[in-house]
Amino acid sequence: ENYYKNIWGIDISDEALKLASQKGIKTKKANLEETLPFEDNTFDCIIASEVVEHIYDTEHFLDEIKRILKPNGLLIITTPNVASFGRRLMLFLGKNPFLEYKLSGGAGHIRYFTFRDMSNFLKEKGYILIKQESDTVNIFPTGKFSQTWLAKIFPTLGRCIITVVKKPEI
Repeated sequence: ENYYKNIWGIDISDEALKLASQKGIKTKKANLEETLPFEDNTFDCIIASEVVEHIYDTEHFLDEIKRILKPNGLLIITTPNVASFGRRLMLFLGKNPFLEYKLSGGAGHIRYFTFRDMSNFLKEKGYILIKQESDTVNIFPTGKFSQTWLAKIFPTLGRCIITVVKKPEI
């Protein structure tokens, strides 16, 4: 049985929405900085992958996600780890670890998180932490010599923060 019949993708980009639609995903155009276009308690699970670092009002964003999650619903949120091994190495060498300092160029990140920042922030917003992990540890900032096994042993040195939380039953 297919339990995943109600999959939605939201984006502000028409091109991204078109690509998602072509893959059979229902879409809505929305600005993540505003009220999300869904009723309260709509979703069992929400995946916010590599978006929170682009959000100005992260508190409103997490409140909106909690509003549209069902009680005990899961949020899987991923974001780059500002304290990854590769970034630490770059700082040690006196180089900018891919932190934007101007509006043009770069990835458009305006928020940066460590593992502790992300878990504390989500707890402050009323979520229950289930787990945190990372995908890989980059030995060099360019991604050369990435090691997934190191991320299992030393997740806080990993490239990406992957956090799973749930909305309380209340």
